[in-house]
Amino acid sequence: MEIRKILAVNLKRHRRAKGYSQEGLAFACEIHRTYIAGVERGVRNPTVTVLAKIARALDIGPISCWPSPTATPEARGIWGGRRNPPTRSYSP
Repeated sequence: MEIRKILAVNLKRHRRAKGYSQEGLAFACEIHRTYIAGVERGVRNPTVTVLAKIARALDIGPISCWPSPTATPEARGIWGGRRNPPTRSYSP
């Protein structure tokens, strides 16, 4: 699974838990609403500075954006129910 998707799932979960809309979170972070939406869709690659702003607005530590993706039901669905992410074998 792509790291941006893991971030997206976790940020969306934290945002909903705090009762923020995307627009409300964007206002609290002083970031554009469409940027927040892009991060939650996994199409934006936020900087560490942007992640810090989002984490501060959600009153979480920035590391909370990176828990094991298997810890959330949403992430389990992304991996198709597998306990661990698929591995790639590289052969010459």
